[in-house]
Amino acid sequence: MLRNKILIVLTNLLFVVIANAQEVPKNIIIMEEEPNAVGDLEDLDSNKQEETNILFNEDDAMSTNEPNAETVDIIVDDIPKEFNEWYGVLSSENGGLGWLMWGNTNHEFALRLIRRTNFSTKSPTLFELTSKLLLSRAKEPKVQNNMDQLNGIEQAQDPLIYLKEKVRVLSLIGDTDNVQRLVESIPLEFKDKNFSNTILNFRSNEIDIPFICKQALQKNFNSSNIKKRETLIACNIALNKLDQAQLAIDLLDNDTRGKSEFIEVFRDFIDEPATAEQSLYDENLNNLNAKIMSLINYEIAKKVFSNDRLALDKIIYDMKLYTLDKQVEALERLVNRGIYDAIKLENAYFSLYESIKDDQKLNSITEIKDKNSVLVRANLFYLTNNSISNIERAKYLNLLWQKSKNPNIEGAVYKVTNNILNSLIPSNELSWFIYPATETLLHSGDIATAKNWLFFMSNDIKSRASLDINFCRLLILLHIKDINLRNNRDEIPDVNFLLQILNNSLEINKKDVFRLLITLKALDYDINTDLWNEFYMNEIHKGSKKQSFIIENNYFHLDEAVRERNLAEAILISINLLNSVNEKNPNFYKIYKGINALNRLGERKYARNYSFELNFGIVK
Repeated sequence: MLRNKILIVLTNLLFVVIANAQEVPKNIIIMEEEPNAVGDLEDLDSNKQEETNILFNEDDAMSTNEPNAETVDIIVDDIPKEFNEWYGVLSSENGGLGWLMWGNTNHEFALRLIRRTNFSTKSPTLFELTSKLLLSRAKEPKVQNNMDQLNGIEQAQDPLIYLKEKVRVLSLIGDTDNVQRLVESIPLEFKDKNFSNTILNFRSNEIDIPFICKQALQKNFNSSNIKKRETLIACNIALNKLDQAQLAIDLLDNDTRGKSEFIEVFRDFIDEPATAEQSLYDENLNNLNAKIMSLINYEIAKKVFSNDRLALDKIIYDMKLYTLDKQVEALERLVNRGIYDAIKLENAYFSLYESIKDDQKLNSITEIKDKNSVLVRANLFYLTNNSISNIERAKYLNLLWQKSKNPNIEGAVYKVTNNILNSLIPSNELSWFIYPATETLLHSGDIATAKNWLFFMSNDIKSRASLDINFCRLLILLHIKDINLRNNRDEIPDVNFLLQILNNSLEINKKDVFRLLITLKALDYDINTDLWNEFYMNEIHKGSKKQSFIIENNYFHLDEAVRERNLAEAILISINLLNSVNEKNPNFYKIYKGINALNRLGERKYARNYSFELNFGIVK
């Protein structure tokens, strides 16, 4: 009898253990499994309170290290599902903005924003942010009004309308590798027989000429299409394949019986490119084939692409046009923009050095200190890498950085020399090297090492900042770059103390002071009232419409987007504002609103990196 009771108790205990083991802990923030049913997403949309909890972590917002932080980190999760045209290739785990990045932005406004945003940028940070947004895996915005319904009809007729806009923008900014990733992610059922031609049409712009010519030379064009045959001829001329071009011209002339408007222009360029240049400035200048043909001669191409140097640089490097030194020059500017990785430039410098190493005039500082060209920079890069003495290496590094400032490629050169710099450590014999080393390390984001250099031999930081304007400026850049710097309040001077020093100095331009002030304000620093009033009144008294504080619709839309947690919408408006800033006459309010919105959205890395570029002179 006792044995039976023990068995019953053990059986009941076993049942309780099994039941508890089957209960899986819930995680409302990270969803590992893919919802297979449409109802999964519908349930998520219907539960507004749960969505709010997923999107925002209020505790994290309150614990931020930002001064006066009123920011809210947006934690937007991935909810993978079957393909839709707003779908991307970048999950939130890999840096994407998340499945719910559009928030409650309506469909028509989202598409209109992408079509009207100024994506042309000199900022590597904004280039990266643009690419990240367009590649992010996202849920499609909702249809909310009549305009959306009309847009829905447009989309029903063209189910890949948003994809095409993404392809267009990525192509326009030169991010062609990611265009290919995006296109390859499209399921086969969406790729009808016209798909390739459709994508080609959306990539038919100046910067994507390498892709266009690659397609043409692979003979993917239908021989019955005259315009595509003309493109094939233009590409052969650009690549100096004149025999192939002449044969294709004769065949086209025979098939069209002289109906092609480019036959004579083609022949003129083959016979004498320089004399045929004028034909490009007539009615044909806006024709893409005419621009392709202009590439046969570097001087002609520079004139034709005078308003789009980025496109010409990418064409020269990708198509390997002209001489090696011109290709490396183009690559320097592309790496500076963030389009290509620094490793390409590092290898290109070594290749270029191999072609000039026998020139003894370039083998000493004495011979090259007053010269500057890509040949000099490649030679300096080689000497820097092969210097045995630390002092000699620092001298070569410093000279190379100086040579990078005039062509405005310092960002690229900082990237390729970062590893070399890390081989050096602060010392008394390198005290003259402290500031250039600190600037380079801040640019690369190596904040800890930058501090080691900046504070080497610094006993009284506050006194040194008062006496040394360059040290003061670097301290402010450190504040901008380092999100945790305010934790060291007893050691690092307050930004208002540093700003006042710069503001009182006759060596510093007021515009530079105001740019720093507005940047710090946008990053939620408390700015001294007197300093802020001086800046504000200075802008008001200018009386210029370009500099006035008239708030445009974009600013209202931006505030609303941040308030409504529409991440993608707010980022697009911020990108548009920051890309439209005129360097010579900057609209400080645009700068403030763009940076502040990114900071409040939780995209602090981009806010601070852009702020550093702006005040360090990378964005020019």
